[in-house]
Amino acid sequence: AQNRLDEFADNEEELDEVQTLLSDLDQQLSDALSRQRDSLRQDLNALVLRVERAVIDLRQSSTLDRNVAGQVAFVMHLNELRQRLLKQQRKLAAQYQDLKEALTRAIAQPGGGPVSETLALYRASHEGTRRQKSLERERQSLSEQIHHLEQWIKLLHDTDRLFNALERLPDLQRDLTREVIPEIQAHLTKHGLNGLTDWETYRVKVKAVEDELEKRRRHGNERFGQVKGQYEAFLRAMGVRDYRPTTRYTYGEDEESYQDLYREVQTKISERLNEIGADLEQNQVDLLKAEYIQELTPKDRPIVKRVKKEIAEAQKQIQSLRRALTISLIERAGEELDAYGERVQRVAQSVMDSRNKLGPILYAPHDLSEAEQDVLSAIGRRQAVDLTDLFVSLRQGGRKLEWPDLIELVDHLYRKNRILIRMSRRG
Repeated sequence: AQNRLDEFADNEEELDEVQTLLSDLDQQLSDALSRQRDSLRQDLNALVLRVERAVIDLRQSSTLDRNVAGQVAFVMHLNELRQRLLKQQRKLAAQYQDLKEALTRAIAQPGGGPVSETLALYRASHEGTRRQKSLERERQSLSEQIHHLEQWIKLLHDTDRLFNALERLPDLQRDLTREVIPEIQAHLTKHGLNGLTDWETYRVKVKAVEDELEKRRRHGNERFGQVKGQYEAFLRAMGVRDYRPTTRYTYGEDEESYQDLYREVQTKISERLNEIGADLEQNQVDLLKAEYIQELTPKDRPIVKRVKKEIAEAQKQIQSLRRALTISLIERAGEELDAYGERVQRVAQSVMDSRNKLGPILYAPHDLSEAEQDVLSAIGRRQAVDLTDLFVSLRQGGRKLEWPDLIELVDHLYRKNRILIRMSRRG
């Protein structure tokens, strides 16, 4: 360039043109380098942000910070692998932090000139991108391993629940504890972190034991449902109001479930006997009324006599039915229980028949004498009346009667079921 300047030294006009051209080129180069440095700094800042987000993502993974809890044997293997992954995570986080610091220094560090500074920024961007991509691959690999570990932890918890559910099923529990769990332990011991990807294989094995449990549970529940349905039909035929048993079946506790069902059926039958007994007690009260209070016609007396025998027989039957109501009777079921149910129905029907026979006698219409009509008229619509007031009202109304006459009239009206008599002690 200097030789060219010397050539143009004698020609000032040409020299000015060349110098102007060089100045323009220098400015263009300076502007280009400035733009490149700005672009490189933007790239480096963006790279720093990606590194910071990666560090945050690493620290947000809480799976590795918590101790794995469980009761089946391979929990120890999972905790050991968790510790190894935690070390990898911390090492990776430290490497990310080193890269961030290196990038930050490169952005802030001034260069020895425009070209040197641009080259330094370029090298920092190139090297930083390379390291970031390498670390990102490691982070993705670690993230996948953590995901697999989480699946193993879930499998551990499922296995724990299954183990507890098999407490009363030693054969299935042996399949789990002597085959599946030892196989898992051997796999994790042999393959370590590389074995985490095979969790699905062992989930299938655990699921197979669980499916067998569910199959047996479903079969037992269906059988229990059939038995409960039979008792329901039996109770319904007997006239039990709440005839549907509510006892639920618990698999592995077959004996307890059935015993609970037998006790519930026994209770419902006992309640039905109590209902029949209460009806029988009412019949006894009605019989006393009919026998000693009501005015009986000649045709009523034999009916009352028969009812009296029926009530006595029903009392004996209820006592006998109570003694016979045992858990063993309900458990045996069959013809013996059916015969028992038929006896209950016959007694219930007998009690109902007795009531129907006494009803017409207790509530039969009777003709009233004039004097009895006068007493009813004196009572009028009052809900209750004092006997002395009634006597005074009748005397003041012109009825000539003595106190014994009123007592006799009241007795007749009561026996004819036209009034109620209630007594209370004077204050």
